[in-house]
Amino acid sequence: MRLLYILLFLSQAVFAQADYVKDNEELVFSFKTNNGKNVVLAKSKADKYLVYRFGTKSKIELEYPGDLKDSWSQFKYAYYFRGGGKANAGLEIQNIIFENDGYEYIIYYDYSAEDDQISVGVLVTNTKTNKEYKIIGNKNTIEGSLMEIRESGLLKMADELY
Repeated sequence: MRLLYILLFLSQAVFAQADYVKDNEELVFSFKTNNGKNVVLAKSKADKYLVYRFGTKSKIELEYPGDLKDSWSQFKYAYYFRGGGKANAGLEIQNIIFENDGYEYIIYYDYSAEDDQISVGVLVTNTKTNKEYKIIGNKNTIEGSLMEIRESGLLKMADELY
């Protein structure tokens, strides 16, 4: 009987997990926030769409865009790269930007060779009040790379770096 309860519990735990990357998709970039939430950027394997998903292990709280048709045009990409390592204060900054319901979202990945530090997260700005909310990511949970998406040529380039 105890085994039955354990199996029932485990099966519920498996079914309670949100599907952040669907069967017809592949992960582009993801990380967990310091609060344990998931940030996922995924694309269809056929490059038909790009989608952002955010939420807990068991519930996707935000999926953007709601309609995946023409989704590539709803995201922008910005980057800056200065090579040369520590001696030249090497720097890599990458941003994915989109707007949804009066908020601007900037998924950021920054690397500084000078102090060998990575920072990752999402900066959310209320476009009416300009109030900013910074969702800090855990750099040790990063999977994927934004560089591959840049090289695909499928995203519009942003006019400025954030």
